[in-house]
Amino acid sequence: MGGRAVRLRGAAGRAGDPLPGTENLCDQFTAPALDGELGGLTKTEPRAGGRHPALEWASCDRKNDRAVSLGTAHTSATVELHRKTDPAVEFALDVPGNRVFFAGGDGRWEPLPGIGEQAMVTNPVTDDSLRLRVRDGGAVFTVDVMIYRATGGDDPDPTLAPLPHPGREALLAAAVEDTRALMAALRRS
Repeated sequence: MGGRAVRLRGAAGRAGDPLPGTENLCDQFTAPALDGELGGLTKTEPRAGGRHPALEWASCDRKNDRAVSLGTAHTSATVELHRKTDPAVEFALDVPGNRVFFAGGDGRWEPLPGIGEQAMVTNPVTDDSLRLRVRDGGAVFTVDVMIYRATGGDDPDPTLAPLPHPGREALLAAAVEDTRALMAALRRS
């Protein structure tokens, strides 16, 4: 389906070994395709993650670094390494953290072939946000993309660039490309 499963160095190692390549996940999740669609995602906030004998995780947030009119763009990547259980059993289940991506929709995931062992994306509720989840071996990758558009009576500031509006298909293609790059980078680390 999507090539060989991610076998992260240390995945079969001792509990407490750090999730490889994730001391600062922002070093690995550079998001060039999403940056190309959304522009200027260089403002980063790495998360330390968590270590547990059963599960380790790390995440990175990337935000716009330029002033835009009436809104902002944001993406994040989270990598989970399941050391004791197979994440396949619960991978497709809905959890409260996903609800923001289903606002106004029917709460379904769409399968997305061609990446990892199993991948899903939130159904198209809006052109401005999506959640992509990819399961590959014991690793689960989640990439969120959100464009926050300001609403209200304010007129756009004509001196600022307009907020990008690439559309859902372009955002999804960019998220898939950047997820593949993250998976490859972690394989090498």
